[in-house]
Amino acid sequence: MSQTKIKAGGFDVDVITGNTALAAEPADTDEFLVSDAGTIKRIDYSLINPGYSFFAAKESSNQEIGNATQVKVTFESELFDSNSKYDTSNSRYTPAVAGKYLITCGLSFTGTGDNNYIIIFVYKNGSEYTKSINRSPGTPDNGVTLTSLVELDDNDYIEIYAKQNTGSAQQIQSGSSDRTTFFGGVKVD
Repeated sequence: MSQTKIKAGGFDVDVITGNTALAAEPADTDEFLVSDAGTIKRIDYSLINPGYSFFAAKESSNQEIGNATQVKVTFESELFDSNSKYDTSNSRYTPAVAGKYLITCGLSFTGTGDNNYIIIFVYKNGSEYTKSINRSPGTPDNGVTLTSLVELDDNDYIEIYAKQNTGSAQQIQSGSSDRTTFFGGVKVD
């Protein structure tokens, strides 16, 4: 008696055994079988993969911020970038994938004096989007952080600006740690 192989949707029954383990992340065109209310259907991995996009960058050297002057902060060292969309030469992130992004940044100053302010701004497409203000306690290392949810189209871009009012120029510290002065984000929806 000979066996007849049954084909379903381009797959031989021998292929649908589950005997072979997948040892790496599936390619976008890899297919899965799912039951849709009892009907077996194929779906590409690209349709179920959330496609997270994320990045992080830091300053490589101290940057001077003049008194009462809003200045773009340069983050010239990329720590990681899932889609290669962070531009170190312009210190800006363009996601290439539309969605809602959680943007975070932190700046550490060398010393801004008691009760002066430090402001960190998130700019979207060249305009102020949101900001965070911190009154300085007058200690040697003063910092400010900001986290914001920003809706971005694929061609929007995000940059960070800073301002302080000590009466003289101040240095944003680059530091030896990724946590000193940083800029990052992740797609959350």
